[in-house]
Amino acid sequence: MRRFALELQGYRVDEAESLSRISDVLANGNPDLLVIGVDPVDAVSGDLIREVRWRPGLGSLPILLVGENQYADQWDLSVVGNCAWLNKPYHMGELPRLIESLIGTVALSGN
Repeated sequence: MRRFALELQGYRVDEAESLSRISDVLANGNPDLLVIGVDPVDAVSGDLIREVRWRPGLGSLPILLVGENQYADQWDLSVVGNCAWLNKPYHMGELPRLIESLIGTVALSGN
């Protein structure tokens, strides 16, 4: 659903199901935003954020963390930097507002 909603807004979306695939996507592209589904039972989201922040040129890449509200307290967003939290469940209308606040622009259809 997230992918569909973002594509309708004119964003190009690359999905990755593993940390190595995410590394490939980051190495081969110049993303404007990283959306991470936070799963509290695995550490991949934390590993990914550390890798992104340490990678040259991606230290300030905007990150949108998506997860259940009860897990938001586990993240110190001020330490992550340039980051926002989207509580699950959420309304699809919240995505464009949060994305705009992170990247400062709104995608136009057809881009």
